[in-house]
Amino acid sequence: AYVMFSQLMNAVGFAQIFRPGFPRLWVELKALDKLIARFLPRLAEHLSALDVSVSLWADKLFLTACTYNFPHPLLFRIWDIMLLERSLKVITRVALAILKLAHDRLLLMDFESCLPFLQRGFMDAKTGVLSDEQLFLETAYSFHFVRAREASAKADSLRHFFRDANKLHANKDSGGSPFAVKRASKMHRQEFEAFSAR
Repeated sequence: AYVMFSQLMNAVGFAQIFRPGFPRLWVELKALDKLIARFLPRLAEHLSALDVSVSLWADKLFLTACTYNFPHPLLFRIWDIMLLERSLKVITRVALAILKLAHDRLLLMDFESCLPFLQRGFMDAKTGVLSDEQLFLETAYSFHFVRAREASAKADSLRHFFRDANKLHANKDSGGSPFAVKRASKMHRQEFEAFSAR
């Protein structure tokens, strides 16, 4: 139990969530809000019109690591994935899966029915979205976005390439072909710009 707790706090990142002021929590909620607008735009507009912000329902997913409202068999699978990936983005995927599986129903709800559903109703055995564990996890991983750690690593790699390419351009005595360097630099710069725009 201690080893799992230690891994969740340090490797996955929950320790950053529980620092004074909950700084990482607000970062994750802001990222989730942007992803909802990107992947589920109609629902994002509907929730905004109802004034149902992510902080009203998704904060509990992060603060409790899904323990307060998920059935244990599914919860253990979510924790296994979190420990494997060492990322809080697993919970982001969980939140997106809830919204996607209940998408059509949520669009028909008003504030009084929408908020309770997102807080607890989604776990109801008959009317919720958690009855099929496999479907839920497949839905969670149907969203394609880059984790911050991967994004940072790729961006650093491309920046190093630009730095080295610029050195070759600046060094007239280098043996490398300036045309080859220029073509490679242009290719990687386009890749970097496309990646940064995601």
